[in-house]
Amino acid sequence: MAVCANGPDRTIFGSAFMAGPGVALTANHVIEQYRDIGRVPDESMVLLARKGDELQIWGVHEIIMHAGADVAALLVEQRFQPRGELGVDVLELTTCPLPGELVGAMGYVAHAPSFAVDGDLRATFHLATGIAGDFYEARGQMSNGPSFASNLAIIGGMSGSPIFDAQGRVAALYGTSIRPDLDHPEYPSFGQLLWQVLVEDLRPVWPIGYHHRPIKLLELAHESQRIREEPRGVCYNW
Repeated sequence: MAVCANGPDRTIFGSAFMAGPGVALTANHVIEQYRDIGRVPDESMVLLARKGDELQIWGVHEIIMHAGADVAALLVEQRFQPRGELGVDVLELTTCPLPGELVGAMGYVAHAPSFAVDGDLRATFHLATGIAGDFYEARGQMSNGPSFASNLAIIGGMSGSPIFDAQGRVAALYGTSIRPDLDHPEYPSFGQLLWQVLVEDLRPVWPIGYHHRPIKLLELAHESQRIREEPRGVCYNW
């Protein structure tokens, strides 16, 4: 998902991914960059996603930024009319990958024109693969929470994009990169782990009438089973 301002240019500031019904995750510094350009209120932020030949537009209802990590939870709501049954890809979360484990990332390039004619998402989509490195309690101001190093080749605009482990689960989101040096000749990128947001009570507003209590992303294994039993016209893919 691309994080955009809902203005005439719809500039892409970063990437995001759906982590639960009505809950998307991105990086704090993506939100800060959005706010720095003076676009208010926060509700003018939208997430754009391409699902098959359909453009999905998600409005941001509430932003929850975490002080101890470069992670923000976005409570989103549907702002498009699906052509048929609505399909939503929700990614399975996990904890830190082991050093030496294969990891991958995907997201959008910064400042690309987002959706243009014919309801299409015209932006450069980037995929990267690499190897997980060392774990860090924190890595500087932008990666101020638990993170791990990797040699993923990340491009600007992929901040907030999911980083997958070898089983296809999301272990972290992309936080920041550094230039290789003597201490880190092969690990220029850092994945921000999601531990804090996993245990936080969230109150999503979408799907309408679906959430009757706060949810924790840590509980989503049970939530996915409930969704399969009560689809309510929405098809979630886990």
